[in-house]
Amino acid sequence: MGDDGSISKKSGTQILICDVLKNRLNSKNQYKKALNISAL
Repeated sequence: MGDDGSISKKSGTQILICDVLKNRLNSKNQYKKALNISAL
């Protein structure tokens, strides 16, 4: 059962890291969109 706990912890941190990276990409895309809109 201890192994299962460590595995779920690892996958949890990986999911968090993926979410952070996704949020960064989304914010970058939204920033570019905002620049394009302001340029228009």
